[in-house]
Amino acid sequence: MCTWNSNRSFFGKCLKSIEREIPVHHFIVVDRFSHDGTIDAIKRYFEPVIVKTRANLAKARSMGISRVDTEYFVFVDDDIELPFGWFKRVASYLTPDVGAIHEEMVWAGRECLDDSLINRLVTERWIRGSMSFCQHKMIIIDAEQDTMPKVVGLNVGGHTIIKTDIVKDWKPSSLVSAAEDLLLLKHIVGKGYIWRIIDHHTVKHYAYRNIFEHFRKQKWHMAGLRATGFSPTLRELLTEITSQSLRAAKQSIKSKEPMILAYAVITGLIRLDGYIRWNRFCIMKR
Repeated sequence: MCTWNSNRSFFGKCLKSIEREIPVHHFIVVDRFSHDGTIDAIKRYFEPVIVKTRANLAKARSMGISRVDTEYFVFVDDDIELPFGWFKRVASYLTPDVGAIHEEMVWAGRECLDDSLINRLVTERWIRGSMSFCQHKMIIIDAEQDTMPKVVGLNVGGHTIIKTDIVKDWKPSSLVSAAEDLLLLKHIVGKGYIWRIIDHHTVKHYAYRNIFEHFRKQKWHMAGLRATGFSPTLRELLTEITSQSLRAAKQSIKSKEPMILAYAVITGLIRLDGYIRWNRFCIMKR
């Protein structure tokens, strides 16, 4: 787990779900000198192996991998909550050709929002509406198929079981602060293994506290995609934004919820800004 002042209201739920679901051998924490009680909170559940560093996210993940001494390990982000039976269900899909596997997430909703007027009036309707036209299907990613472009919108590193020996030699740049999970994915499938994504939306994602934090992460993510070479071309991005807006318009009319269209249009413009000014946003601290 990579942490940086992670001790927010839902952090205990995250740790409790890990304790309940995963047969932990070592709990390895790569911490960016948190000063909000993050490490103390972790110590209430585990006896962690703690690595302190100011490295960006890709390098921090690599440093965590170097401490693993089991056949498989699990990357778990500090803003998710695993459901009952998660580990047994996901591990049941492991086969010798699978290098990594994870499930899709679902937004935790009101549980992660600040108690502000804009959240009560706008954010929850806005983002829940977006889910009605942003759906993914089961994906199997391997070196034989051109499936990499299909996963650039997914979070593929937040709660993932990974085969240790195929990533021990992963050496990402210390400058990568976003989309590092896609670099890891590319490394794994490049060795001939499969990365399996299960379309089973039960993992809760406490992604953002308000709409402004959501917009900030959209810029950061798109900038990271461009910096690591996973972004679409400008033409492809404009086509995608237009297509998504049209789908959102149909869904807005069908459901009589105007926030769906507003979300699609504004989020598209924000992603475009992250793409164009990527060299500014990709260094935003996570």
